[in-house]
Amino acid sequence: MTKTDATPENEDRKLELSIAIDAERDAVWQAISNAEGLKNWFPLDARLEPGEGGSVWLSWGPGCEGEAPLTIWEEGERLGWEEDHGGGARVLLEFRLDTEKGKSVVRLVQSGFSAGDRDENYWDDYFDATGSGWRYFLWNLSHYLERHPGKERQMVWTRGKVGLGRQELWSRLTEGDGLAVSGTVEKGGAFRLWTGDQGTFRDITEGVHLSARVADLDDALLLVEVEPGDEPTLGVWLSTYGLGDERVAQLQASLEAAVARL
Repeated sequence: MTKTDATPENEDRKLELSIAIDAERDAVWQAISNAEGLKNWFPLDARLEPGEGGSVWLSWGPGCEGEAPLTIWEEGERLGWEEDHGGGARVLLEFRLDTEKGKSVVRLVQSGFSAGDRDENYWDDYFDATGSGWRYFLWNLSHYLERHPGKERQMVWTRGKVGLGRQELWSRLTEGDGLAVSGTVEKGGAFRLWTGDQGTFRDITEGVHLSARVADLDDALLLVEVEPGDEPTLGVWLSTYGLGDERVAQLQASLEAAVARL
């Protein structure tokens, strides 16, 4: 279960989340502290030079990638980096690893959402989207370590602008035979993926994110996101494990055809 403590109205607002994972502490540390581990639950691609003064590079495809210096590194305990948002704005991210009641606990702390020359609307949108996104990614981390340990994730994904406003895009995604889903859009509700495979919604942030577990695809995880902005960017991310190259290629082709229908 993911716990959240966020203070969105405070000038010094901070995002704090935690999740307990039924996995060995070293396995969790490896998943958050090296490139191959990160790629199994977080970005599409990663590079990481360990140690304080090192760096981490993360990519979610062309136009959505960047490098940040590692400012915290305590082997097996803590790591963190500092993201540059331009205009003097810097966001700090830290992972802390603990053990409680026989489980490994990952605590995430992110701060700096009011710094620099960025206006308040930017930080409002970024804070809301970041909190929702991290709830999903920590779930993906837990799911990978508990359900698919040792497997390499294969991603089915698309990201780009679709020329629609946020509300129209969200409606097309979630109503009728939507791009990604068809069903009752509510937590715990059953749905049908664009491929016809069945799944269950886990979390929904209206107009921003929805996440789900796709049982028919050997417990794949789905994230659909509408990024902030006047002309929002749509991202569809399906984390699969053990399906094989041919099935993954079929899923990718079907996703691209579904996006084209927009």
